[in-house]
Amino acid sequence: MYQEFTVPDDQEILDALGEWPEVDEGGSARLLKLPGGEDGDVLLSYDSLSQSVRVRWINPAGEQILDLFREGATKMSVTTTANSTSIALEFRLGEHNGEINIQISPHLAITDRILFV
Repeated sequence: MYQEFTVPDDQEILDALGEWPEVDEGGSARLLKLPGGEDGDVLLSYDSLSQSVRVRWINPAGEQILDLFREGATKMSVTTTANSTSIALEFRLGEHNGEINIQISPHLAITDRILFV
């Protein structure tokens, strides 16, 4: 069953993260570079039309230490509090539900969960 991938608009992302999503050459994908200071950077690309998400964590030396790709994305949300900033990505694909949570501050942390439903 098809479920729409809802994402915050570009202005909401700018307001919450201080970063404006770049537009991919094809026009439907967005790319965010999220600086994590001494933890490195996270590159988040998401495409609401194809319902796909890619999360790459690059350490300060420029080496890729994590590369996640998921399809079946249904929701992206950004949460900012006085103590932390994070992005939650929710997925549904067949009999599986999942979530990737990217904590941007106070330090980078990425969790990925996939469950049978």
